[in-house]
Amino acid sequence: MCTKRPSALMLIISISEQVVTSFGQRNSQTTPHCGRCASSTRLVIRLEAMMLPTFETERLSIRPRTMADFDACLAMDRDPEVIKHITGPWDDPEAHKLFLRDRIQRNFGEGFGYWSIFNNARTDQFLGWVLLIPYDGVGPKIEIGWRLNRLSWGKGYATEAALPFVRYSFHNLNLPEIVTDINPDNLGSIRVAEKIGMKLELVGNIEHSSKLLKSYLLTKADYGGHQREAD
Repeated sequence: MCTKRPSALMLIISISEQVVTSFGQRNSQTTPHCGRCASSTRLVIRLEAMMLPTFETERLSIRPRTMADFDACLAMDRDPEVIKHITGPWDDPEAHKLFLRDRIQRNFGEGFGYWSIFNNARTDQFLGWVLLIPYDGVGPKIEIGWRLNRLSWGKGYATEAALPFVRYSFHNLNLPEIVTDINPDNLGSIRVAEKIGMKLELVGNIEHSSKLLKSYLLTKADYGGHQREAD
């Protein structure tokens, strides 16, 4: 739906609560644009020209990450439970700060970057982030990823935050596929990948703690097939 401002696009979608927690399932009681219906979630995407979009789900506000989020991201990364399955410069405080600053300020290309997740009920409560960037910051494939602080675990926030980016990847950016690599011991992230529709592609060649990471893939064709089955 176009607004009166030609530089802005606003897309409003109603999706079932089941879709938020399990990709591809359908709730036959969902009524389009029924924001008050308990069985539906109203997803709002606002896309400004030359800017990254912001997303709103039933419980979350998701906006482009900025240096205002630096301290919250740094604190999250310093939790050993959060980063125990993730390779990074965590043991070197200065290298960690430089890495984080670069990731926040880097231009990953039009439509790509990091987004910070906040609780709609408490808009100052940082929950974590979602990324959609060239693979390992280089490409050519595009990876999706997520990291949430421990206060956010076990509530379904990661899945709810990642799902809008699946639609955004295929409907707005017209990507052929998205990928992610996950440590096999990171069962929480594996569950999120599966819930948003990703499938195990292969055991990759990236090693972390003497373990090969699992590579997950979702193609536009597979996503479209799931959407048609849900219609």
